[in-house]
Amino acid sequence: MSMNADEDHGHSFEKKTFHKPTYCHHCSDMLWGITNQGNMCKVCGFVTHDRCMANVVIPCTALSLAQVQRPQAHTFISISTKSKICNVCRQRSEDSDFLSCRCCEYYVHSSCSKDTVHNCKRSSVYHEDLVDAKYIQRHHWMEGHLPASSKCHHCKKICSSSECLTGLRCSWCGITAHPGCQHNINQSCNFGNFSRLVLPPFYVSAENIPLWITRFSADTARKMSGSSDSSHTSSGSSEDRHDVCNSGDVEDSSGVLRIYDGDITNPHGWRNVRVSKDATAPDVLRDALLQFRITEEQNKYYLARAISVNSERRLENYEKPMHFVKNKKPQLFLRHSSLDIKHGTLTIYRGDIPAKQPSVIVEVNLRTPAWRIVERALSLFEIENAKMERYCLVELQMQPNGVDERYVEDEDCVWEDYIGRRKLSIARTHSIRYYLQPVASRARKTSLFIGNLPYNLTNAQYEASVTEIMGEFVPDCIIEYSFPLYGAIVIEFPSIDSLISGYFRLKDASINERRIYVKIIPIIEEKLLPNSSWPLLVFVNGKSGGGQGAKLINFFQRTLNPYQIFDLMEGGPLPGLYTFRKVQNFRILICGGDGTFGWVLSSIDEANKYMLLTCKEPPCALLPLGTGNDLARVLNWGSGYTSSDDLTSLLLSVDDAVETNLDRWSVVFDVPASPDSSSSEDEQANVIIMNNYFGIGVDAMLSLDFHLAREEQPDKFNSRLRNKGVYFKSGLKNIAKSSNSNLQDKIELEVDGKTVNIPSIEGLLILNIPSWAGGSDPWGKDKDTKFKQPSLNDGLVELMGFTGVVHMGRIKSGLSSAIKIAQGS
Repeated sequence: MSMNADEDHGHSFEKKTFHKPTYCHHCSDMLWGITNQGNMCKVCGFVTHDRCMANVVIPCTALSLAQVQRPQAHTFISISTKSKICNVCRQRSEDSDFLSCRCCEYYVHSSCSKDTVHNCKRSSVYHEDLVDAKYIQRHHWMEGHLPASSKCHHCKKICSSSECLTGLRCSWCGITAHPGCQHNINQSCNFGNFSRLVLPPFYVSAENIPLWITRFSADTARKMSGSSDSSHTSSGSSEDRHDVCNSGDVEDSSGVLRIYDGDITNPHGWRNVRVSKDATAPDVLRDALLQFRITEEQNKYYLARAISVNSERRLENYEKPMHFVKNKKPQLFLRHSSLDIKHGTLTIYRGDIPAKQPSVIVEVNLRTPAWRIVERALSLFEIENAKMERYCLVELQMQPNGVDERYVEDEDCVWEDYIGRRKLSIARTHSIRYYLQPVASRARKTSLFIGNLPYNLTNAQYEASVTEIMGEFVPDCIIEYSFPLYGAIVIEFPSIDSLISGYFRLKDASINERRIYVKIIPIIEEKLLPNSSWPLLVFVNGKSGGGQGAKLINFFQRTLNPYQIFDLMEGGPLPGLYTFRKVQNFRILICGGDGTFGWVLSSIDEANKYMLLTCKEPPCALLPLGTGNDLARVLNWGSGYTSSDDLTSLLLSVDDAVETNLDRWSVVFDVPASPDSSSSEDEQANVIIMNNYFGIGVDAMLSLDFHLAREEQPDKFNSRLRNKGVYFKSGLKNIAKSSNSNLQDKIELEVDGKTVNIPSIEGLLILNIPSWAGGSDPWGKDKDTKFKQPSLNDGLVELMGFTGVVHMGRIKSGLSSAIKIAQGS
């Protein structure tokens, strides 16, 4: 978020003397001098030279949220770091109590989260009223945390700094700029080098969950002032962080007053205000409004002092609050000064409607219903041929942990409700916004993916299971698709209201002591995608690579559209495939081992059984996180990802990659029928898909030992080196065993209709790709007129034998080759 230099940036600067190296947040140069080296904002801690003050364009956090047209909640996760700087108080992290947004470069102390500016890149802005308009994606600027030595897109000079929060970076295209140069750059974003891979937000519509599903009643208000206050009180005890951070670096003799919000009998949500000894009540009020991030006129508010448990009095303008301080600090409360609360004005913001102005002002009273506000707003927005029944009022409230949203019913008296809530909390009502939205968005059909259900049930059985949890099957709902092999179904809900009801009933439910997985499927408007676009569907195995999966998810969400990134630990590949089911052309990036790659390909096979995918065979790339990664080696994606690898180059390689075919084989484990009866249900043939290779004997035994060890202690298998060590240890144990000797006498081999003689071996390997056991070539490079050179797409498999564990070791070391037995289809 940024603004022009001639606009009000909202900072409240005062002269400061710094006692350790401090850098200007505008130009990133160090502040020099003995005393009064620079200026610091009393609210957000923005530091600047005297010479830079006139050029400051970054707004104070007190003003930032007001400039966000449509708030988007950040998705925070806890991190442990000492290298990041808080985007709210602009101080470096001092401990592990730090939060990071999954989708954009936004970092904040836990204690500063109450002042979060919710402007996350995770957005879905499509609406049918905008189809005919040529939508322009604007840059999504985030401040600070730029890559080292980043250069300004306009002046080509360094604009990054590791010492302070400075510089801007677009979360979509990645260009960087000085704050002062930002307005000299074309504000139209083309998504940069990944334009063909990114799924633009204006082609996606997704629901904002959690939603407010009921209107604010008296009971809800009591909950807000009761149970909710406990969280504000607990967080309030750590709200001194900002004050301590500032005072630790500067010379200041002023005191600190605590200003409360809420009812006098239940004060909560305080803010610390640093004031001088002779500051009058208006001076303290001005700084208190800044700390509460309230930008309205100061004459609308006043300060009150508690004089008993149940009474308070308004402070006069001449009074000096610091003079009240004796043995303890006084209880001061922020109050609204409006006496005529029967009338007022509401700002109605533009939602997904074709209007030019961002907002309008509507006059209201205690009896004005929501439908009347909609009528007046439509007139002020000057929307041609607007029919009132097509629009509704939506209420948004910015919370420390996100953005809550609810649809306002037509007969609700909005101003009466607003005034009642303002008496309980000024700060919370100040964070409320009202938007004019089309009703069509409320009646749109939306799908819910439900996974982790019992396997191999019929649609009627799945419907009965879901009905048992929900109490009833929502009218007009249908099971669009069921995947019995994976224990998953997709239910289509006829409206947003029915979706919300179903979602909240199902999201914490269990069946047979297994917690079911529930995900709302975003909608991709595939008809709008240009022919040159092939958005990338990214699957990440969050548990692969010793914890690397979680880091990869963060990178891809920050580089691409978060709606095209799916964690395979949350519902498997089917939710992602279902989301992209109507896209004509897309590519897939699979982050995991060869087993993960096979899992995704098998899910594509399952989806194609039901004619789900428009793109029947999407090209798949592989980012290797496994131990062997034989398929990744053959496809030239590397032997294994390390944290030092450049993921940006990987995405460019995915964009430029040439498609090739991969042979895939069905391996059938058939059970001979009993002579006296037909096969039972438990004796049916089992079919698996082979992508790499299939072993019988000593190779299979080592693989089984590894598998059982990993199943027993999965947490210990967190590195490739350890995994290979387990293989080596298992091989040593099996050197002396003879359970696989004379394997040729225990099996019969037939290739292309012909019986093949088997030499004396302890293991048989059927190979589809020219790589085995982490990059070895058991077939060898020696030319043989009897056989063709192996390939991954020649329609042939290679059959070869091992004489034992030592022979396998020699092959792994490159000192020998396997025994060539046959080649066929």
